[in-house]
Amino acid sequence: MATETDTKLTFNLSAIKKENLFGLDTTKLSKLQEEGKTIKYNTWPKILMSSWSTTSTDIRYFLEKVFGINFSIDCDHYSYHRSKLNELIKKVKKGNTQRRKRTKLNFFEYSDLIQSKEFIKFVTDKYNRKIDNQKRMHEELNYLYLNKYRESDIYQEDKEKILQDTADVLSMMPHLADQIKDCYCMYFDVKTMESMNQKIELNQTQKYIMDIVKYRFNQTGLSTYKYSSPEDVMSANNTQIIRHFLIDISRSYFEITNSKYG
Repeated sequence: MATETDTKLTFNLSAIKKENLFGLDTTKLSKLQEEGKTIKYNTWPKILMSSWSTTSTDIRYFLEKVFGINFSIDCDHYSYHRSKLNELIKKVKKGNTQRRKRTKLNFFEYSDLIQSKEFIKFVTDKYNRKIDNQKRMHEELNYLYLNKYRESDIYQEDKEKILQDTADVLSMMPHLADQIKDCYCMYFDVKTMESMNQKIELNQTQKYIMDIVKYRFNQTGLSTYKYSSPEDVMSANNTQIIRHFLIDISRSYFEITNSKYG
């Protein structure tokens, strides 16, 4: 049975990560490295371990106590509310649920759930504006809106400003831009060798760097600048080459395609 302590559940994902231990599954990590695979954003759920979890029952209790969304059998609209929440949970569990049984969600599944547009719409459409604890409700709504903001164009624009400011500062570091230019030139060296059916041996660090810089050349969007030659790379100014490298790191980890910020 749900208890009062279940209202400790929150939409504040940062707080959950801060208060709970996340560790690497070294066995799975080693296997990926042996296979020569790059660790990308969607790989982390497979190699991170955490004791944190919640259940469909806990989520229902949280939504009922904090937002006044009825799930109890003697309340209005309870059947629709239960069905809708179960449907949303089933999506993040990729169908791996059973009727009439409590469904367990790990941190990544819970994160996907509460950041989905359908879940945000469900909560904002159905919450009771006359709930007793208004302070707690509005705090949690703010966390929910923050999640939504992180998917918005405004957030992307804010990220671009931070990216540009970071590149400006890093460009003042001696030799950093030159080292990054060498990374992009290496891409052309590898391509040249491949065109002559010759194989170039790369160490693990070089392979990792190649996995990053190749994302720029794999983009199909016209807004992404693609260097045409080593000479083109070497002619880039320091801020530009550092900015591009920071973007390509993001592409590598988060598999962002056709970034409008080049």
